Amino acid sequence: MRTLSLLALIFGVGFGSVPLLGENGRNFAGSFRVQNVREGATVQCDVSVKLINFSGAAVQNAVVTIEDRGLRPLGKSNDFQGSIAAPKLPYKRGVDLHGTFTVSLLEYQQWQRGAVPNMMVTYTNVAGQQAHDRVELTPAIGR
Repeated sequence: MRTLSLLALIFGVGFGSVPLLGENGRNFAGSFRVQNVREGATVQCDVSVKLINFSGAAVQNAVVTIEDRGLRPLGKSNDFQGSIAAPKLPYKRGVDLHGTFTVSLLEYQQWQRGAVPNMMVTYTNVAGQQAHDRVELTPAIGR
């Protein structure tokens, strides 16, 4: 019995257990597309994402943001603005979301070189705690 309990603890299985992380350690994944880019001192663009929730339960009233990775000249403030309200994110189902964001020119140039946006989802998890998770993103294929 002791061995079985130890295995359950190691592998996270047990009676009534609730998964706390998605299948690959990420609670959210998706594909994104950047369109209608307007460059200046900062870049304003429309971002579409097909977001899939792997958090273990449906999520209500989430907010999706793109956050700074610190890619800016020393002493320059954060130029990032914008968010997407996500009223319902069903478990293991894709939801199409769209929003307008302002990011630094340096950040946008990184995207053009293959980097992906640092997209985050802020929500209340099944334990009733505020969570702030990164979205595992890949570029959308096709038009």
